[in-house]
Amino acid sequence: MGSRISPCETAGGNFFVQLPGDHEVDLLSMILHDWDEAKNRALLRRSFEALPSGGAVIISELLVNGEKTGPAPAALMSLNMLIETEG
Repeated sequence: MGSRISPCETAGGNFFVQLPGDHEVDLLSMILHDWDEAKNRALLRRSFEALPSGGAVIISELLVNGEKTGPAPAALMSLNMLIETEG
């Protein structure tokens, strides 16, 4: 007997105000790099609290190496964030 696959849905809105209910996973893809530490902590806390027991938060970001020189896509994204964001 195969495993049951749940449908994947997206939901619009402001994740600093309210997250949709009735979900098992939150995917934060290319989200956290836009915000300062305080807002990221608030978002992650809200995400965790909205999930049922056993739920998961998945984070997908481009990460630079220890020297902050690469890989190229991550370094360019980091430079772009320095230019375009306040935090």
